[in-house]
Amino acid sequence: MKTENQLSILIVDDHKMVRDGLKVMIHSFRQHLPAQVEEADSSREALRKSARKSYDLVIMDYHLPDGTAVDTVLRMKRARPMLPVLALSNSDELKLVQSILDAGAIGYLLKNIEARELQLAIGRAVLHQPYFSNEIALRLLQQQGKMKPVAAPLTPREREVLKCILDEWKDDKIAAELGISKRTVQVHRSNLMQKLQVKNIAGLVKVAIREGL
Repeated sequence: MKTENQLSILIVDDHKMVRDGLKVMIHSFRQHLPAQVEEADSSREALRKSARKSYDLVIMDYHLPDGTAVDTVLRMKRARPMLPVLALSNSDELKLVQSILDAGAIGYLLKNIEARELQLAIGRAVLHQPYFSNEIALRLLQQQGKMKPVAAPLTPREREVLKCILDEWKDDKIAAELGISKRTVQVHRSNLMQKLQVKNIAGLVKVAIREGL
């Protein structure tokens, strides 16, 4: 039975060896990040379980036997917009990374991940902070370096609001910290989304990398 301070994590992968390996690693840092782990071996089972239970985190293989992870994440996020999902894959192809981030995943892990990095990834993801395996983060940085700057530069205030958003601050806290109204914060947020042409936090992360925040 799940205790009050335990995280509830769903691992979605059609390979039992992968699920078992992740469970062993999560169990190894139970003193610092206790968690109750459940499993699903398909998209259908993952959607069924996530509909019945509010998980703190889902770790999902990119390739599933009965559907794409992209579609599965979209359906999960439609039901629970704040559910953090970490994608898991053997591939470091940026096309795959981008597709799952666009669907709403908060990070992307390679399957060669070690226990200490997995602990860090879980700790950040449950706080709604993005996390990428080192190889993926490096490739994203390299990709951003090749991109053209945004057409309309960010104002100093927009940069401040963007940084607060990336720190997962609520509108009330941002308003108090910056000495502006909550409505003004919401206007800045809307302007940022339009100016930077992003739809989710993954897009904001990429912009933050490019803008040097």
